[in-house]
Amino acid sequence: MKSFVKNVRVSPRKMRILAKDLVGKPVVEVMAGLKFVNRSARPPILSALESALANATNNGKVGTETLIVKNVIINEGMKMKRAAKGRNARTDRGTVVKRTSHLKIVLEEKGVSNGTKN
Repeated sequence: MKSFVKNVRVSPRKMRILAKDLVGKPVVEVMAGLKFVNRSARPPILSALESALANATNNGKVGTETLIVKNVIINEGMKMKRAAKGRNARTDRGTVVKRTSHLKIVLEEKGVSNGTKN
């Protein structure tokens, strides 16, 4: 049960700050807690979590109470670059880089292991 969101207009660093606390917790608890977080990374993470939950209930026929967040992977997406204008329309300040993120959320049932020995 996975969900992907690509080219989110939030930098990977900001996304990872919020995503590091999600792994290993029940999905219902994570979604309830995210509603009160005031960060720019909250809406894309919440929408990806809702999408993964919908994939699990529709495709996997799994109840929402038994799901936990197994993994949250945030990679760097494409970068948008533009010139930072200085006085008299000169570009003497270098470039401004707008970073984007790719987000992958993996859900798993509680107590189900996928062939691991431990």
